[in-house]
Amino acid sequence: MRMRIAILSAMTVLSAASMAQVAYTVQPGTGQLYTVDLSTNTFNAVGALGVSYDFGDLAYDSAHGVMYMVNGWGDGFGAVNNLYSVNLNTGAASLIGSTGASSLFGLGYDVATDTLYASSSTLSSGFYKIDRSTGAASAVGDPGHSLDGLTFVGSTKQMVGFEAGPGTIYSVSTTDGSVTPIGGSGFINNGGIAWDAGSNMAYTIDWSGQILRFDVANGWAMTNWGTAPGSFDGLAFKTVPEPVSMIALGVGLVALARRRRK
Repeated sequence: MRMRIAILSAMTVLSAASMAQVAYTVQPGTGQLYTVDLSTNTFNAVGALGVSYDFGDLAYDSAHGVMYMVNGWGDGFGAVNNLYSVNLNTGAASLIGSTGASSLFGLGYDVATDTLYASSSTLSSGFYKIDRSTGAASAVGDPGHSLDGLTFVGSTKQMVGFEAGPGTIYSVSTTDGSVTPIGGSGFINNGGIAWDAGSNMAYTIDWSGQILRFDVANGWAMTNWGTAPGSFDGLAFKTVPEPVSMIALGVGLVALARRRRK
């Protein structure tokens, strides 16, 4: 029994450590998808979305391996938004369908319930559930605040959003859309927010080129993390298993089990 517990513990710790985090963001002026290494703040262009993008957001569906995107005001001030999937090798966006909702600035995937959510900002303050097969948005409730970005925080099992301007971080009820402030202070421009499972840190990136880091386990304490090479909006992490680490983990556990049997 003790050996089984030890093996399970090792699997949990090592498998978490072996998940590399690659972040994606969009440069509104060019409509280019970028990768960003937030350990060094290194940005690399992937390719053009091929659609207009202003104040939109990204969300990575880790259960099905799909990056989703809403393009905010890309089609005009207050325009109804479309839902897209994004090719992470080329940057190209493919239309899924109209959401039927406008001014969607936030997008977040809840891995616990396998649900995609969106939030509207500036002209309205709605919170929506998104049908990933058609793009259609169903109203959940009104947060009473304009949420510019959304992300699911796995360590606390919360959908989280931030309000541009005051920079307040809110937890968002996926039942009725109501919000509770949990952190944040100081100005954050329109931008995106994403939680990193490997470090339990959340990051924001905005139109001012400001990058902030938030320590989830420490009351969402904020650190000025750096400056981006221009305006960016939307942020999402893609979790990528590192093959070498996973192979090493498997070999080690097999060896441990064999020694136990001997």
